[in-house]
Amino acid sequence: MNIKRERESELKLYGWLYESGLVQCVYLNKKNSFNIPVFKTKGVLKKPDMLVTTKNNKNYLIEVKPDDRQGSIREGAAQIVDYYFQYINGDINYFVNENKIKIDGFLLATDSSLRGVMSRDETLINFSNNFHATAYSLVKKYSGCLPYGDGDFSFHTIRDVFKHHNRRYDKKSMTLKPLIGFLRAYDENNNTPFMFAKLWTLKGWKQKWRCLND
Repeated sequence: MNIKRERESELKLYGWLYESGLVQCVYLNKKNSFNIPVFKTKGVLKKPDMLVTTKNNKNYLIEVKPDDRQGSIREGAAQIVDYYFQYINGDINYFVNENKIKIDGFLLATDSSLRGVMSRDETLINFSNNFHATAYSLVKKYSGCLPYGDGDFSFHTIRDVFKHHNRRYDKKSMTLKPLIGFLRAYDENNNTPFMFAKLWTLKGWKQKWRCLND
């Protein structure tokens, strides 16, 4: 992994998140020359790249990958699943200013999150066009259950994350229920940070589409 390239991706996401007006603070996982604050951990050594605290006091951990390497993005998808289960199994705790914090979600993001997709080679497919009329009707019928649009690589990668989560989550023994998903802009014309995530509802685990600050 090119560390410099990954740091470029982190800084782009850092700026995007602050400019959105939805976050209180963004933290990186190690000391840096940009004076960006750092979160700390106790437990296993591996941890996500970034922590975001939103204005509604939710804490989301983000694994960041460059958008020009699909293999690396797939690796990141596997990593957030591992980070998720390390946390809910009690193998790691997260701290800000020496205070232990609750984690509300684990997200994957890339430079192209600002366009609504994961990979630089993807085009965002608008579900409202004729070809995706059926998908669009589902969006209208089940409001909030599908994103506005999607890319082919993004579609398959995030659903692989959901599948792995489903296989590993034991409802009988696991009590923590943070969400897991993909951080992305609403679309190419509206770069408000949204999440397409699997989250716990009164009806069980559901795929949901919501603003980062909801």
